[in-house]
Amino acid sequence: MIEILEERKKMKNIERIKTMSEKELIELFHEIPFDCADQCPDFGYGCLETCTHDCGREFIRNWLNAEN
Repeated sequence: MIEILEERKKMKNIERIKTMSEKELIELFHEIPFDCADQCPDFGYGCLETCTHDCGREFIRNWLNAEN
């Protein structure tokens, strides 16, 4: 059991990311500085207090699920 826990501690970032759920990935990317002015069509309307895009999480979710 201890060996398994030690292996998890040694996990590379890429491996950790591969095992994350969609929700975990959204939160991870949400921590990166996000400029609403570059992403949100509603930004010009002063939506800071009334964001309908889950404070940018919606754009991250859409990007994660987009096909290339």
